[in-house]
Amino acid sequence: MVDRHGFVMRPQTLFLSRLKSLYAEATYRSYARALLDIERVNACYQGGKGLVFSKVSDPYLEKTRTEFLKHRKVALGTYKKTMMIAFRFYIFAQDEHFAKNLIGSASDGRKFRINVPKTGIKDHPVMKGKVIWQVPQLPTHRDFELIEAEGMSLIRDPALKRRFSIFCHILKTLALRRSEAARLNIAMVPSRVQLARLRKAAEAGDRAWTVSIKILRSKRGGYRFVEFPISLLEELRDYIDRDRPKDVKGSSKHGPIFVSRKTGMQIGDQWITNLFKRAAKKAAAMHSRGFGEMNLAELRPHHYRHRGITDLLRGFLKEGIDSTEALLVTMSLAGINSLEVIMGYLHVAEAELQEDSDAYRKAAQEREKRSALNLGRIKNELKQWRRRK
Repeated sequence: MVDRHGFVMRPQTLFLSRLKSLYAEATYRSYARALLDIERVNACYQGGKGLVFSKVSDPYLEKTRTEFLKHRKVALGTYKKTMMIAFRFYIFAQDEHFAKNLIGSASDGRKFRINVPKTGIKDHPVMKGKVIWQVPQLPTHRDFELIEAEGMSLIRDPALKRRFSIFCHILKTLALRRSEAARLNIAMVPSRVQLARLRKAAEAGDRAWTVSIKILRSKRGGYRFVEFPISLLEELRDYIDRDRPKDVKGSSKHGPIFVSRKTGMQIGDQWITNLFKRAAKKAAAMHSRGFGEMNLAELRPHHYRHRGITDLLRGFLKEGIDSTEALLVTMSLAGINSLEVIMGYLHVAEAELQEDSDAYRKAAQEREKRSALNLGRIKNELKQWRRRK
């Protein structure tokens, strides 16, 4: 990290190097952006004079809270995540002797510029406020089709159209994170000869129609295995052999599948978000929505993951697999270790209602009958009460 004059900010750079050794690339980048946001605010202090991190104090942090929440309109949850990184940096800087008496608890008998409560950083005054997480609505498959069609209309080059289409197909089919899809490597995809053998064996009933592929994890680093349908692998191989050479001169057996034409390097996952958001806005303007239907402009690529995980679990349940086993397998395939996290991705009821399944239709009819009976009972009681009056 460098300042406005081009000088390296040594404490911040060392701190980021430490984070890079601990986390996956996507996580590290999000933490780096958070620290950069803090330093930008510090640089604007007192009309651009700036404030050195070692001079940060509790009153100043209150001002940054106002700056982020009121002026920049940053969500409270995002602000809290940003401040957690800032506090971690201040502790690092103090431990590495880049600052003295910067952060600590007053119970130690010492005075600090940033006083941390006994209960920890999360209870610092600038971290006040309860974050209410909004559970996203589950888009229908038709919603995705409308946006994908508009996305294709925004692209002229046939090879780039194919890249967008395949990327969306990967997110929809495998429920991968954007960064995991962007980091897929050529070496992960079988050759044409190998794919022909796999398809022949699957058609003969000698093997499954999916292939277990080891991919890089976006969070917590390391690898995990994902079941790729043979048809998707054939589509990827076709893209690698025919369209990818237009992005990078020469063929290769290694390297990222999706690359930038400008740099020849792995494409960043932000490109799909930018393009998808443009397509979503265009789709929202082109297609009117009825009452209760999702606003297309609100859709993001991460909704693919919600849809994919929900459909995955529903598929297991329809096959008659025990619900506990189905949930555990879904968590494993989605790369999720926490039950609390997986519950945020599951929209089984919404998916069943969208499909208008018999079980949910009957349940809805029974609920409607009970509601009508209750409403009738209340009306009768109200009439009797009026008569007594």
